[in-house]
Amino acid sequence: MLNARSMEILHIAHNKTFLRPHQLPAPTSFLIDRNGCVAVVYRGPVPVDDLIRDVADLGDPDPSVWNARCWPFPGRWIAAPDRVFFLEIAIALINKEYLDEAADFLMQHRQQLSSEHDCPEMLMVCGTRLLKADKLERAVALLQGALEMNPELAEAHNNLATCYRRSGRDDLAEQHFAKAVELKPDYADARLNLATLLAAGGSFATALEQVDAVLASQPENQLALLLAGNLNLQLQEWQLAKTAFENLLLQQPEHVNALINLGGIHVQLGKREDAIRYYEKALKINPNLDSVRRSLTDLHRLAP
Repeated sequence: MLNARSMEILHIAHNKTFLRPHQLPAPTSFLIDRNGCVAVVYRGPVPVDDLIRDVADLGDPDPSVWNARCWPFPGRWIAAPDRVFFLEIAIALINKEYLDEAADFLMQHRQQLSSEHDCPEMLMVCGTRLLKADKLERAVALLQGALEMNPELAEAHNNLATCYRRSGRDDLAEQHFAKAVELKPDYADARLNLATLLAAGGSFATALEQVDAVLASQPENQLALLLAGNLNLQLQEWQLAKTAFENLLLQQPEHVNALINLGGIHVQLGKREDAIRYYEKALKINPNLDSVRRSLTDLHRLAP
């Protein structure tokens, strides 16, 4: 059934197929076969005899049946467009956020698009937007397709790994995060994603290596500072954790988790007054932190 969305997609196909197109003229008609493919585009009134003949010939595998009569009628297009049109249609669909249609289009015409320099990137962009829309299965297919065409796309490896992580396939996720880092060592997002995955598996020291690599070039990276603090906590490296959380507060003074963790660290270091100060700051920002309130009560009870 034709609706506003399908009409807009037909309009996109029209404008990317005809050179220097005007707006879709009225009347414009489309003859669509049983597979949902456009067989004929009619611009202007359609003689009934022409329509009956075209319907009768739908599905005829002999190109000459169509080619013998397609050109004398201005605006009628039967033959497949040049591959540049395929890419432009795909880009237009992605820009309109018609992601399912763009994915179908890209996968259906991968052979025609395979020689296009930008095709792997288009597959990656579409797959990434599908990932953001939480359409993981479709995103995986597009990102895998991009990597089949260009295995050197670090961003595609990272985004494919994210799909796998969300799907619970951590073994594959780790492989692709690691490959993204190998291809692009300064790729902070991939390193931090890999660190988060490693930490979830209990490999705190290995995860910290990835985080430290990011902080070496981006010392103010807030996610890296948070991970560094948490990982050093797990390793009971109190001073290193303290430094990371303090640096995070320089960037974000009301970061509640950093304040809470600094309170806990100062408890471990035997600095009760400093611990109280951090816990009170956290409670001032969020008064609903019952566990922090209990810790604060216990610290006051321990006062000499």
